[in-house]
Amino acid sequence: MNIILIILNIILLGVVVYLILTKPKSKNSVMSELEDIELLEFQHNMRQLVEEMEKSAEAGVTSINSAKAELDRKLKETESAIKEMKYLMERARLQRTAEYKSEISVQQETAPPEIPVKQEPAPAPAPKQPAIFEIREEPSKPKSAAKPQVKEKYDRVGKLLENGMESQEIASVTGMSLGEIELIKNLKKR
Repeated sequence: MNIILIILNIILLGVVVYLILTKPKSKNSVMSELEDIELLEFQHNMRQLVEEMEKSAEAGVTSINSAKAELDRKLKETESAIKEMKYLMERARLQRTAEYKSEISVQQETAPPEIPVKQEPAPAPAPKQPAIFEIREEPSKPKSAAKPQVKEKYDRVGKLLENGMESQEIASVTGMSLGEIELIKNLKKR
């Protein structure tokens, strides 16, 4: 009886093992089929996603290319406008320089000639005596005659500076030194 029980146990174990092995296989095959279907759906969805991304990328590239073409066109127009403005500025500067030169030459022609001042020889040194100082007033007429010429000169330089001429250009046009032009420029700022 023990032997029969052992044999029955072995048979039962075999059946259980058989059932366990066969049932999971049937479940695995069902699961496997479900997984295959899900995998196919996933692959299909991925293909659709890739196609949509390609279309979107193509649309983006097309948009960027059209924007680039528009920017290139505007850049060319801007460069052309800059060249034209540079030409006009140079032309205006040359016109101003010519006007200033003609104005200065007209003013120089109408200016009264300067009277040369004769220098007398220095007197011989006097014997040493205590110094006596006298304060004398100079007549105001000669001063007022010199001031208008200087004032006209400074006003002319002031006008040239206001019109945007550079200090070097003014110096070459007026015949004055660059230092004198800079001094007038600094005085006009005050």
